[in-house]
Amino acid sequence: MTLFFDTKVEFLDVDAVGTIGSWHAIEPTFAVASYSQDRGGSVTVFTDNGEPQRDVTYPVHATSQCTAMSWHPEKVLLITGWENGDIYVWFGGHREFASVSGPHKAAINLVGFSEQGGRMVTIDIMGLLTGWRCDGQYQFLTMFSHDLRDVLTHITFRRVIGSEAHEEMLNLAKAAVAGDESALDTLTNWRPRTASRSVTHAADIKDNYCFYVCTQGGRLFYVNQGGTSTEVLDGNSTPIIQMLWHPKKDAVICLMDDMTVILYLVESTGILTELERVKLSSKVSKSKGGGIAWVACSLAIITGDLTVRIWDIDKSDNYSLKMNPSNLYTTPTRKERDSSSSNFISQDSVDNSSISQQMYLSYKNQKLIHNTSEHFTCISYIESNQMLCAGTDLGNLYSWKRSIGSHATSLPEDMWQLTNISYVRGSIKKCLWGFNELAKPCLLLLCASNVYVLKEQPLLAFHTRHLWAVQQSARNIHLEHKDQRSCTVQAEFCVTALALNQNYLAISSGRSISTYNIEKLESLQERGASDLDSSSGSSGKNAQSLSVKFMQSFLAECLTLGLHNQNIYSLTTADVTVFSIGGVALHKIQASNNEGKIIGMDLSGCRLTVFTMNGYIKVYDVSRHDPKLMFPSKCSYDLFDDFSEIIQAKCNALGTHLALVIANRNFIPKSTLYFWDFERNYLMEISLEKDDNKNNKSSVPVGFWWDIEEPRLLALEVKSKQIRGSEKAEESFNVKKSESPSQEVDTDIWIVFYTERNTLSVIEFVPLTTNEQLLNLCIPNVGFCGP
Repeated sequence: MTLFFDTKVEFLDVDAVGTIGSWHAIEPTFAVASYSQDRGGSVTVFTDNGEPQRDVTYPVHATSQCTAMSWHPEKVLLITGWENGDIYVWFGGHREFASVSGPHKAAINLVGFSEQGGRMVTIDIMGLLTGWRCDGQYQFLTMFSHDLRDVLTHITFRRVIGSEAHEEMLNLAKAAVAGDESALDTLTNWRPRTASRSVTHAADIKDNYCFYVCTQGGRLFYVNQGGTSTEVLDGNSTPIIQMLWHPKKDAVICLMDDMTVILYLVESTGILTELERVKLSSKVSKSKGGGIAWVACSLAIITGDLTVRIWDIDKSDNYSLKMNPSNLYTTPTRKERDSSSSNFISQDSVDNSSISQQMYLSYKNQKLIHNTSEHFTCISYIESNQMLCAGTDLGNLYSWKRSIGSHATSLPEDMWQLTNISYVRGSIKKCLWGFNELAKPCLLLLCASNVYVLKEQPLLAFHTRHLWAVQQSARNIHLEHKDQRSCTVQAEFCVTALALNQNYLAISSGRSISTYNIEKLESLQERGASDLDSSSGSSGKNAQSLSVKFMQSFLAECLTLGLHNQNIYSLTTADVTVFSIGGVALHKIQASNNEGKIIGMDLSGCRLTVFTMNGYIKVYDVSRHDPKLMFPSKCSYDLFDDFSEIIQAKCNALGTHLALVIANRNFIPKSTLYFWDFERNYLMEISLEKDDNKNNKSSVPVGFWWDIEEPRLLALEVKSKQIRGSEKAEESFNVKKSESPSQEVDTDIWIVFYTERNTLSVIEFVPLTTNEQLLNLCIPNVGFCGP
């Protein structure tokens, strides 16, 4: 069950209109150029939640605006080209944008980096092309210049084909999930936080500085490593609208001005050999960045109407994605129609879910679905989520999800499911995928007058012994007591995190935290007969309502929330901050440079567990005013032989044992739950795949909870993918996707008990149905939410 809602990006100048934007490839940050009549042009760098980066002086020009920008693929380095020919560069952590002296006198319309960032190219509208090198002192040196005397429309750098080591890692990842590329997506939505810092290029693979540039007149030039320019397509050719490098081969795909798509083989000298040509029957959108996008090794194409076609190049087959939204709920509400934030539910949570029926699509969407004049203007695909998005000129964003290997006998278009339709104000000019601080994909939408960041998150839920909370929509939290009293809290923002105890509710938007006081939760029997008699004449709704009062709202960065007594624990991008219930900052829990920044936390009773980027674990006793470290920080690399990152870590209420779920060195979740005894420094484990070799099954732990009152009991949620077929993982790599075996996903809760003799035993299995998930363990009950 997931939510997908937007945040409007607010510029420092309230009247500014966004023009172009760019996500960093691996960092949770993006940049947007803007222009206003009063201040002129500017560039702003934002965090993933849409807030401008602090302590940065942004460039402003009264009569000129930023016309091109690009991020370095590995470093936090932004290059911007301006209408007057100026070049400004910003380095992460620096306050000022630095000016780069260059030969350009006309507006710069293209900037770009090679795949590893060793070569930068700037191009202006007069056809002057300049190649740069950035040294270790962040100084840009001019390497060559070419005056091509024509407007250049595209630059495409040559890509380095993946090394054997990289392919071996991919094969290991596939083997870990029984040969199915989509198993990890199916079983868990976890994504590694540390993978980006482990990305290194093989020593024998050097950055490729070669690139192609296209002219408005239809000529195509190839610039080699040394900067020598060669014309490879003559001027009689049709102008190229878009050019993309093939993800797996030395080949390029070109979208021509006459609506022809051509696949070229690229020789080592840059010479092109035509392999295949397809003529499109309808007019392709000419918006910058629109037209075509790679979907693995297939090509997604928008054709000037409300159609997305997929061209399977290897099979020479093509098909259209389904546009039928009949299984999406559309219920109009005035508040959500008028709000700039439109919420929509993913298909995963629509099926059989009463909660999801309360999620809405804009009523305007329902009317525009059949608008014959509406057409797609941009398209973008993200590999990690297997999701394809396309925006329209009327502000609708369509999202499709691809399921690999789950349709063995179906048509290829059946692998795609239309999961969401969202509405934002204004025509969508461009949609760009990026990643937030939690390594989850999010989308940047550049519209005619506004800029939005769209994020997907699971529906939030929290359970205690007497009280529980469930998120019904982006702004609504439903509270219910065990004696059936309930109420709905309506927040002023989209809720991304919540925490609950018997007296207080804390919610956060990621930017601010709001707190609420809950009436003393006495049982119905304690109210007295007279109280019950007096309430019998009122409506049932009033008789069973909770009294919840708003207390305070304060600015605070928040990724995850915890609540103990009257203290709030907020995980930020740098530390864990402890606030009073009134919003006063009390403490900061930080990690050393050697430990790395804190990337996760859990609060179980009075035990706070934190873990870091470098695999260190810390547990604090927060029962008193000052958090007390229970033992020296422990490095997971000393505990585990095969380790890359901690996924979850929780301490029991007694503070004697820590339960952990980790990822192996290939960033695949291990099918093992670990128990670490602090005092004895003893590590126990329980495998989830004892019989998987016989059953051909992959199992992943997706969540677990300690019982607060019985510290020896733990409930574990396990998802398993059963593959019906005799193919082994190693053999399945050579099996075509259309021939892959059918699969099923099962979810179970394991109740685990450990003894004083350091033994573990599973005492009960509780099967869950689709869309149900574990929330808590309160003996004798297991709490879970579902339809």
